[in-house]
Amino acid sequence: MSDPTESQESAPDAHTVRLTIDPDAEDVRERCSDAGFERYLRRAHDGAVAAGDCWNEFVSDGCGLRTDVTICVRAVEGGSRIGPRTTFEWE
Repeated sequence: MSDPTESQESAPDAHTVRLTIDPDAEDVRERCSDAGFERYLRRAHDGAVAAGDCWNEFVSDGCGLRTDVTICVRAVEGGSRIGPRTTFEWE
C-alpha cells in the first residue's frame, strides 16, 4: 500500500497561486504583496494547496500594531504545491 503523503510530496510545485485578501484595502494589499511577506507565505504554507483554502494571517502596521487578514486561494496554476519558486498574484 502506498503512503498518501509520498504522492503529495512528489507533486509539482505550482507556478502561480492567485489569492484574495479580506479586508481588501490598498494598504493591506501593499503589505501582503511585499517580498518578505510572500517569502513567509511560501515557508508557512509549503506543501499542498488548492482553490478554496483560506489562511488566517496578520500584517504589521508598525509600532507593534497589526491587521488581521484572511487570505483565500482563488486558483492554483502549474502544480498542486507551494514551493520556493511559486509566485503569488493578488486579486
